Amino acid sequence: MTIQQLNYFLAIVKYEKFTTTASELFISQSSLSKQILSLERELGVKLFARNTRNIVLTPIGMELVTYAQKIVSEYEKLRLHINEYKEQQAECIAIGAIPVLSQYGIMDIIIDFEKHYPNMKINITETDTASILQMLDESKIDIGIIRTEPSQYEKYVVTPICDDELVLLVGSHHHFADRKVVTLEETVDEEFLLFNSDPLILKYFARLFKNAGISPKIQYSNVRLTTIRSLIKQDMVVTLIMKRLAEYYNDPLLHIVMLDNHPTRSLSLITRKDDLSCSSGILVKHLADCQHTTKK
Repeated sequence: MTIQQLNYFLAIVKYEKFTTTASELFISQSSLSKQILSLERELGVKLFARNTRNIVLTPIGMELVTYAQKIVSEYEKLRLHINEYKEQQAECIAIGAIPVLSQYGIMDIIIDFEKHYPNMKINITETDTASILQMLDESKIDIGIIRTEPSQYEKYVVTPICDDELVLLVGSHHHFADRKVVTLEETVDEEFLLFNSDPLILKYFARLFKNAGISPKIQYSNVRLTTIRSLIKQDMVVTLIMKRLAEYYNDPLLHIVMLDNHPTRSLSLITRKDDLSCSSGILVKHLADCQHTTKK
């Protein structure tokens, strides 16, 4: 006796015809009949009187209805309980990331990871670098995804997954548009529009300008990149942006100009030392391996 057979039996009781029942269950009538005959052989009794136009329950068949309903109901309760238990047992990996996961293909890798490890659930919070480091220190996240430089954040385990360099983004009619490379010193008279959504990245920009010995005009804004790109197209401003982000949007009215010193930063996974769960370790390795494969 199987739960499926009992479900078939109860469906026939509901619809009163084999043909209607088979149609509602999306199975053939012969398959339905075989399952009911198998159930009757196992029980050693006839459940239906088949000598009438409509199916009629035998007396023992009527008694089986009550038992079958209880068994199926308890089975569904058991299934629900087990699913709830499995969800409670599923490990949750909390990630804090700067908002570039889609542009670097990381979101696709995480989705693929969840398909291969259905018992590992991943929660992602996108925010600025300082907030990510704070959440990591307070154990609110397991993994951070931020930009790093060599020998930076030595109190953590840093796993670089993708190198990228900073470039100058200008409009197609800008006087730098026909240049492949410029020095940062040459931009002294430019008007920059930079994101101010991440204080630590702004400090990085300030250090670059200081090392170049220049103090250009800088506007800081929280506007979307789409707005900044529109202003650049009108040659009103220029901006500094990571090369892969600029390439991701692939706008023919914008021109990427390399900086001669090729300032490079890594997009890295960052975790606490000696405090990495097995599941988080698997995800870190998966992300690193996939990114290295992509670069090849």
